[in-house]
Amino acid sequence: MNPQGKLILTAASEFLVSDLALQQGVIAKAVDYYAPFGLDIHVAVAAGSKDKLLRSGTEFGSKALIVEVPLGTRGAMATAVCALSKVGFESGELFIAAGDTYFTGDSALVGMDNLRHSEFEAGTLVFPSSDDRHSFVAFDAQGAAQLVAEKQKIGPNATSGNFYFASSGDFLKAAEWCFVNNSTHKGNFYVSGALNFFIYQGRSVGVSLIDPAQVEKHWPNSVSER
Repeated sequence: MNPQGKLILTAASEFLVSDLALQQGVIAKAVDYYAPFGLDIHVAVAAGSKDKLLRSGTEFGSKALIVEVPLGTRGAMATAVCALSKVGFESGELFIAAGDTYFTGDSALVGMDNLRHSEFEAGTLVFPSSDDRHSFVAFDAQGAAQLVAEKQKIGPNATSGNFYFASSGDFLKAAEWCFVNNSTHKGNFYVSGALNFFIYQGRSVGVSLIDPAQVEKHWPNSVSER
């Protein structure tokens, strides 16, 4: 196990374990992409999905472990918290990545490395987009995030669904605040809420800009869009 940090791949949606997504190898491609980064990878899926993944021939070997979270877990932040509660990780750096996204070049890995070696306490990868299915980030000329808006276009750059926290314990505290205060978007708890909690506290949240041409996003009823 890597004492330095973990990556939680949030893949609890029904679509990501559908026959179509499994045939396309969406989760497997994401795991393969992050494996060289040197983190312990945990793929968080809904209860009952692990067997379907294995029956489909999706195997990660030593690259990642599958952890099941309760059915009905609401949003990526809640999924990540449930996964962390099972793997027992309350210190060290944490990356959270959307299971429906992978990349065709090293831009995201470079961005992740930039964040981990920056002075920011948390951060996210961003890229230019006009698609309002994404979440958008407002930030200043120094790359300090000022606001993250879930599914609302507040600027030209969207988050790729990749998030960094220098301390997983601080992420869990931010998530707890979001749960207590019901900080949701349409009933779901998203990681953007944790970033906004950091920002409201005056803590440093940064962005790293990545190449939009390398972003591959898989939504239901679509093949590859960003």
